[in-house]
Amino acid sequence: MPVLLLAASALLLGPGNLSSNLRDAAQLAPKVAAVPLSLDAWLKPPGYTGRPPLLLSAPSMAERLATGSDLDVPDQSLFTLRVAGAEKPVIALLDSTGKELDGGTDLKVAQPQPGVLSAEYRLTRPVTIVVRDGDHDLARYPLAIIPDAAPTITLSKPPVGEPRGALVTEWLAKDDYGVRSVSGEVELADEQEGGTGFESNGVFLFDPPELKFALRRPNAKEEAGKSTNDLAAHPWAGLTVNMTLTVKDGAGQEGRSAPATFQLPERQFVRPLAQALIEQRKQLILFPERAPDI
Repeated sequence: MPVLLLAASALLLGPGNLSSNLRDAAQLAPKVAAVPLSLDAWLKPPGYTGRPPLLLSAPSMAERLATGSDLDVPDQSLFTLRVAGAEKPVIALLDSTGKELDGGTDLKVAQPQPGVLSAEYRLTRPVTIVVRDGDHDLARYPLAIIPDAAPTITLSKPPVGEPRGALVTEWLAKDDYGVRSVSGEVELADEQEGGTGFESNGVFLFDPPELKFALRRPNAKEEAGKSTNDLAAHPWAGLTVNMTLTVKDGAGQEGRSAPATFQLPERQFVRPLAQALIEQRKQLILFPERAPDI
């Protein structure tokens, strides 16, 4: 009974006419409040660059972009967007002429519910990212790419050997964001002391020596290093080799030095018996088929 009295009062005493009051009284649930429009966009450079994320939707960034200048960002930066409270939110990629681009697999878009849009885009080229609600532009982000240059490495001095057979290598490595690692490869040279090539294949039965290089400062933009590797016991000691250094950066790009040709150091023996034993060892390495005679 109280419910019926309340409904009758709303019909007869409401501010509108009888039909409008009847419609209002028939609404059993309250109206859902409209979701306010919100847009958040930020950009995360690759971790190896050491650069902090940028909040593109911040008021200070909006003022900067309003000047019409492009925003320079590192290659492979990740653009992230979330829009809520829009009617028909969409994201578009434009080139310098205003032509729409295909984002391909680099662009990932999701619309979990009406009015909500989230997107991620891996930047590999200059682009203007436009966020629209129907035909209305909500935001524009003109982004220019800062190319990631490949690292470089050079030998500061020719490799030298110490009397006890250690190889000393000095090098200089550079990268625009930071050097990640340095390594070296050694191969036998065609020209040896006795002429071109080898009379037997015995020397090729052994793997090349492994070289180890340590960085004093991880991710340094310039690293002047000096490495010492003990190669006296390796079968190739005393032979002529080619060595190439390789440097890598955080993006996995590589740079290689010019090959250096030199004689691998070997331990020097003074006593006649030790010298004779070492000479026979070399014969076993170069001519394994002569093992019975040796």
